[in-house]
Amino acid sequence: MGDRFNRAQLLHCLALIGAALLFGCQDDQQPGEPIAAPKGEHGTAIMQRARAGDAEAQNTMGKALAMGEGLPRDRGQAAVWFRRAARQGHAQAQYNLAVLLLEPETGAKKPAEARRWLEKAANSGLAPAQYRLAGLLRSGTGGPEDPAAAARHYRAAAEQGNVRSQYNLGLMFQLGRGVAPDDEQAEYWYRQAANQNLPQAQLKLGNFYQAGRGVAQSDSEAVKWFRRAAMAGYAVAQSNLATMYAACRGVEQDPVIAYAWFELARRGGLAQAGEWQQSLKQKLSRSQRKAGLKRAEHFQARISAVSKTHKRSY
Repeated sequence: MGDRFNRAQLLHCLALIGAALLFGCQDDQQPGEPIAAPKGEHGTAIMQRARAGDAEAQNTMGKALAMGEGLPRDRGQAAVWFRRAARQGHAQAQYNLAVLLLEPETGAKKPAEARRWLEKAANSGLAPAQYRLAGLLRSGTGGPEDPAAAARHYRAAAEQGNVRSQYNLGLMFQLGRGVAPDDEQAEYWYRQAANQNLPQAQLKLGNFYQAGRGVAQSDSEAVKWFRRAAMAGYAVAQSNLATMYAACRGVEQDPVIAYAWFELARRGGLAQAGEWQQSLKQKLSRSQRKAGLKRAEHFQARISAVSKTHKRSY
């Protein structure tokens, strides 16, 4: 077979692919069997390399099937390819396989096997694997609970810039889980994640400034971080920011703006914010309440604009 398909050959190959997907694929498939290949200019070459045992190509095949990119989405067959590459020590494939094994969509969840593959990928220094493994160790999923090991893996990934690991390591230090309690370390890691625009970390950092935990107490700094998280659409931060405006803490008192932020937090599903808004409502005139709702719409438009231009990858 040449390096490229003509149209007739491509249609024939896709027919074979359809049959393979219909009947499902098992891990004991042999390279000579008809197996799906990604569409596109290089699809044939990738398939040939994967069938010949190239781990990188096998991982690429797995991703195409897992994501439905160029092929009908089939997580079970994706796992077949990931497993082949994983057995050759391909860290990304080990991680990808573990992710599928943790999904009920693939079939029966296999957390113990997923944990073993994550350990291999984590030991290769792959930050996403270190993060996922830490979560399993922390919860005792797929094996014994081990908070200390979870903290070690969170740190390894956090030091590579993994934002969720930075946040979770901060939480471990705050709670003293797997590590000795340390507010300064918690604040440090929350700040790393907050600077990467993780709203949960921005909220935590705001709370630390408001309470003076791990940092010098500062209501103005608390407002700054609550506002950043609020502008990301985080309801708890919106409610906290509203409270700061209502109580004149770190910002000039403004019940209209407080009413607006309580409104957005209520819309975001925070029932308590609705209760506080009702308490504030009794102290406002009709025109003030109307102005508050107008400000809420203005804030929401800004939040929507920010979310379109700053899409997160976590």
